[in-house]
Amino acid sequence: MAVPNEDLFELIHALTPSEKRYFKLFAQRQGDDKHKLYVKVFDIIDAMTGAYDEQIIKKKLRSPKFVKQLPQIKVYLFDLIMKSMRLYRSDKDVANEVFDLIRDELFFTEKGLKELRIKTIHKAKEIAYQYDIMYLLVTLLRRERVYMLKFPDGDPFAHLEKIHKEEAWVFERLNNETLVGEVYYSLFTQHIKDPTLREEITLPGFAENLKRVQAMPYADQHTFLEKFYWLRVQALLHRINRKYADVYEVTKQLIDLFKDYPQHRMNVMGNYMDALSNFLGAGHAINNYEAYDETLRILESLEASTVKDKLSVDTSVMQYRMLWYMNTNQLHRSIEIMERFQALQKEYAHLLSDTFVLSTQYNLAVMLFFAEEYDLSLNYCKEVIESKGQIKLELQHGGRLLYLLLQLELNNLVYFDSALRSNTRLMKQTGRYKEFEQAFCGFVKKLIQTPHKQRLPVLRDMYDTFQKMKANSKPREFVFIDETLYWSKARLNSIPLNQALALSIDA
Repeated sequence: MAVPNEDLFELIHALTPSEKRYFKLFAQRQGDDKHKLYVKVFDIIDAMTGAYDEQIIKKKLRSPKFVKQLPQIKVYLFDLIMKSMRLYRSDKDVANEVFDLIRDELFFTEKGLKELRIKTIHKAKEIAYQYDIMYLLVTLLRRERVYMLKFPDGDPFAHLEKIHKEEAWVFERLNNETLVGEVYYSLFTQHIKDPTLREEITLPGFAENLKRVQAMPYADQHTFLEKFYWLRVQALLHRINRKYADVYEVTKQLIDLFKDYPQHRMNVMGNYMDALSNFLGAGHAINNYEAYDETLRILESLEASTVKDKLSVDTSVMQYRMLWYMNTNQLHRSIEIMERFQALQKEYAHLLSDTFVLSTQYNLAVMLFFAEEYDLSLNYCKEVIESKGQIKLELQHGGRLLYLLLQLELNNLVYFDSALRSNTRLMKQTGRYKEFEQAFCGFVKKLIQTPHKQRLPVLRDMYDTFQKMKANSKPREFVFIDETLYWSKARLNSIPLNQALALSIDA
């Protein structure tokens, strides 16, 4: 085996604190001083930051003898970690329990302990049926058939027929899992490339397989994977067709499926996490927040086994809490969301994606604006406008419009003209200075030039203009038009922004 330098570094840094503790206990149980050396090298690499550095290990080992043995030490340490992790995870995976029973049965076969042998096969089958581990049932049924032919008891043909029927049923399940799974993964892959599925999927036999799956009732799906893939196909088709109420119902079924098969919540955490997140997303799309609190608590309570999973859970919880609060006018909780975001940035540093950071900054800027925390909103608005790259240009565009409203609210007369000129220039450069933007900039400029007591006619004209513009436009055609309407309604009626937002939500 090649010396695992970077691989060893990445492996050690991927372990959770509980996995690291388990490894050290495992190494200590090996019972000689050599293993203390392996633990020492483990700790040295664990303490490294940034990247693997061989010189740090050599400096801390000191002994020329150990330095010379370092390549062998690293190979053995890698293997030792993996052995400990197999044991660590063995009681977390039902399939491993069945594998262990198969190994036990092979041992009993070698020793001629036939009663223990058949009892072990039956126990393993019971677990495999309980948890729908079809691929292992194939092996178990074949081992049972060998046993039955060697030690016939009663009518051997009746036993043989029973095993053959079981085997046929298992293969039918495996074939159906393969069919529905193939359709799901084909749809999912195409959806990543082309979210609206404008392009036809040209995989051989896909169209026929999709028709077969669509013709299948859910009641005909028997195993976890059959049900799981079937529901994911329906949810994806509904999402592609923007039928979010149907997505909501199907993802609710998916969550109930995981309740019926709790072992899959642990073994396939990503799928359970996705089901919860997709349910929250569909609820948000149809403005149904009834189950939000309970679902968020379930999502937040998931035991993440990796840093990646913990990051996914924490970011999803924060994002959906923010959307929930924003769309149910819980603007008093904007500071809570801001503090959650700051904690995420501190804990995960460079692991957060640029898209996540930018979209959160934008949503926070809007949320804080409607909470009338203008200075805090302005800070996040600047972060959005000044971000580099081509990520989410519509967010930067919305940020520029919000920036102008913030200057107006803060009465920054000195900076307003330059802010208007620079943001107008940037909107023109990106080809987004169109009907709405031109009218918006014109009204905001007129408002800042008009004394407060004389602004009502301008605000009335602004509100009426954008109401008509929205009525004659496509959904989401104009970035920031809804926010502008809420703001102008509030100022027109001399009410707080959150009250105007509440009126629009109630309507």
